Amino acid sequence: MSDEVSIYNDPNAATQYLETLKQGGDQELAELREESNPFQVMPKLVLSKETKEIRAVHNDETLHTFSGREPLYFVAMLIGEHRALWRPEGIGSEEQQEDKFPVCSTARVPIGTFRRERDRGVGTWMVANNRDLLGPNGQWYDDDYEEGSWPENISVNCSTCPMNQFKSMREWDQNRGGEGRGKACGEGRLIVGYICRPVAEVEGGIRIFDFNPDSTMVFMNIPSTSIKAIKGMGNACVARQVPARYSVFNLGCAPQKSGQMKWGVLTQEHAGFVAPDLVKVCDEVSEGMRDLVFVSQTAPDIGESSQVSEDKEIVPLNDADDDVFADQF
Repeated sequence: MSDEVSIYNDPNAATQYLETLKQGGDQELAELREESNPFQVMPKLVLSKETKEIRAVHNDETLHTFSGREPLYFVAMLIGEHRALWRPEGIGSEEQQEDKFPVCSTARVPIGTFRRERDRGVGTWMVANNRDLLGPNGQWYDDDYEEGSWPENISVNCSTCPMNQFKSMREWDQNRGGEGRGKACGEGRLIVGYICRPVAEVEGGIRIFDFNPDSTMVFMNIPSTSIKAIKGMGNACVARQVPARYSVFNLGCAPQKSGQMKWGVLTQEHAGFVAPDLVKVCDEVSEGMRDLVFVSQTAPDIGESSQVSEDKEIVPLNDADDDVFADQF
């Protein structure tokens, strides 16, 4: 009996045992997978406000901390974008469930949907829960519909919505808008992918990276203040003519401060490419993730305004926001 127990003290034996259990990937597991949301088991990457660290967090528990000494090498299986309009500060209640959701939001869509010259975004404005706010056409709902005939929600084209125009935050939320030129409707990005490790360097200084396809992917909700980093990743891929799913980036955090407000900004640097034997894996995983997020609309909750930091401290909106939204790749 003692011998049977002691085998689990051997890491190699334990690993072999778990691999044996995984062989039971049968119909039952497939059915459970259909009912599960993979983002509920994925660690979330969180930017620090105080240091240059990025934390991998799951259920409020920090699983790992990345820093300059231990870089975060990341390959994206999916890059998406979204918009969300949140209630003005001080309006609504934390106790009211409907006040915790965006007034209007888009689905997660592929990068390029929000191009400035041809904005194809479509938001869902939650009429039923927000009749105390101005509607997307600048009118009160009481003026738009007869009493008792309000729809649950309406579709709004982002290209014509006044909340998607520069300086609209001034009118929407005077506490946050001030004299800034920001939009009331904040943009964000979603990246999903694998954490990598360098394994080789080939002629020309090109670094090759590896990752475990059976490992759990990680994701990050990118606030508007870090959109430039995602644009930089796109520019690096386009310049090299290599898709993002093969390109590895070193992600970092640059803490920022304005008065009493602090927040982290995502940084990126092209680091190399995935190993040749992972190219097919990247193709399959990327296709599956695009179908999951863009088609099936399974994605992590937006959770908060893309204009605020992780603990909901307000990030200042200023003239620099013009640069954030001016050119989308």
